[in-house]
Amino acid sequence: MPALLSRRIHERHEHDPPPDVNDNAGIGAAQGFNPVAIDRAASTPIRRCPLLRIEGADVAAAGSGQEALRVFRSRHFDVVVSDLGLPDISGDVLIRAIIEAARRPINIAVITGESQPHW
Repeated sequence: MPALLSRRIHERHEHDPPPDVNDNAGIGAAQGFNPVAIDRAASTPIRRCPLLRIEGADVAAAGSGQEALRVFRSRHFDVVVSDLGLPDISGDVLIRAIIEAARRPINIAVITGESQPHW
């Protein structure tokens, strides 16, 4: 679980009254959390983000660098999770473009199945 999400869940529960024994503790804990997931394959967990969606996060997904930039510019995101191997532009180029386009500091996580560095 990303540290930011973990911290938000902890803060939320810290201020809430103790949960009822029959309460679904944790359900909706990610409400208001807005990640964007970027990966070339729509079926991968990074794009589907099932746990975050179950917890109430508004997950946006993109399958290419250009799509990711359009999505990123459309609204605020708390975190970007991106694959380095994208079909149209290199992930490191995308990350630099996202940093330049960000209206405020943003958390970025990069993943890859590639064995060679892209730098």
